[in-house]
Amino acid sequence: MESVFAKFIPKAYPFTYRVTLNIPVIAGATPTDPKVAEGWIKSKLVDKETLVQSAVLETMVERGVEEGEAAELVAANRNLTGFKQDANGLYLEGRCIKAAIKESACIRFPWPEFKFGGETADGKQKGKSAKSFFPEHVFVLEDRVYFGVKEATGINQRFVHSRFGSAIQYEEYIEDANLTFTLTTDYKFTNEQWALLWLTGEQQGIGASRSQGFGRYKVTEWEIQK
Repeated sequence: MESVFAKFIPKAYPFTYRVTLNIPVIAGATPTDPKVAEGWIKSKLVDKETLVQSAVLETMVERGVEEGEAAELVAANRNLTGFKQDANGLYLEGRCIKAAIKESACIRFPWPEFKFGGETADGKQKGKSAKSFFPEHVFVLEDRVYFGVKEATGINQRFVHSRFGSAIQYEEYIEDANLTFTLTTDYKFTNEQWALLWLTGEQQGIGASRSQGFGRYKVTEWEIQK
């Protein structure tokens, strides 16, 4: 349902952009049903060379249990993470993209060197930090931004140790992902500010396991809407 004030939206938020991010590999961060994780691990037991089997074997030795029980323990230690999905396919929530933009802004425009919101009569800067300013003035209009696929490309896995024993950390990933969304703001950022923000975002990435190199992207479309 449209807002009764819809005709004033262009005045309230006069700067609107169409944005597309191309992401070579993005990992999902949404926990899925633990039974899915358990079933996936058990399906890998036929391959004795996999990291999954290594984790299970080590757990069998550490705990003194049979293979089936060891597989269940490994699965319980790390739930499968993935992407949210509806009838239109896999998607990333708009709030997650907004959070990534805020993170990049805080890195690129640190307080108190950078302030947003105007100047005083004597020319001194006033205003807020990027951490406070961006969530209040920059918005992603879509609640759900779709990848254009119905299922993930595959599942990434890593062998990890913790004080609870051996485990597998694993997550769904999508290759060559494209996210297109609408960004709007009431603040006139300069072209240089936008460029610096997005260049920072390209290196920081989006999604899960960014420390492992996942989620880095390129901005392939940046077009102001009339």
